[in-house]
Amino acid sequence: MLSKTPKRRMSRATMARNMNVGYSDLIDLTSSVWAVREAAPATPMNPKVQACAKAMRQILEQNKAQLEKTMRLDYDNLLRTIDTEIQETKQKLELFHQVNEAIHDKCTKRLKRMTDAATEEMEEVQKVHDNICKDIAQLYDKAKLKTIRDFKAEADKLLQSVK
Repeated sequence: MLSKTPKRRMSRATMARNMNVGYSDLIDLTSSVWAVREAAPATPMNPKVQACAKAMRQILEQNKAQLEKTMRLDYDNLLRTIDTEIQETKQKLELFHQVNEAIHDKCTKRLKRMTDAATEEMEEVQKVHDNICKDIAQLYDKAKLKTIRDFKAEADKLLQSVK
C-alpha cells in the first residue's frame, strides 16, 4: 500500500544548488561572493583545420556579399515594380475620376433640363388654372346678376299683378 505522507518541499537553497549543478566547475560556492573562474584555454588548432576554417569563412563572406547583392537587386526591382503599379493605379484612378466627373456633369445637365421643363409645365398649369378661376368667377357673377334680374322681374310682375 502507498503511504499517504505528504511530500516535502525543497528549500530555496536546495533548489539553487540543484539549478547550479551544471555550472559547479566554474562557480566557487565556498565563499559568499560569486567568483567565476576562467575556463582553461583551448588547445591550439591544427594548422590544416585553421586553414580550412579560414577558407570556409572566406567562402561564407563571399556568399554573404553575393547574397546581399542579389537581395539588393531583387529589392530594387520590387520597388520599381511597386512604383510602376502605383503609377498605373494613379492613372486608372485619375481616368475613373474624369469619367465620373463627365457622367456627373451629364446627369446634372439632364436633371437641370428636366427640372426646367417641369417648372415651365407647372407655370403653364398655374396660368391655365388662374384663367379657369377667372372665367368661373365671371360666369358666377353673370349667373348671379341674371338670377337677381330674373328675381327682380318676377317680383315686379307679382307686384303689378297684385295692384
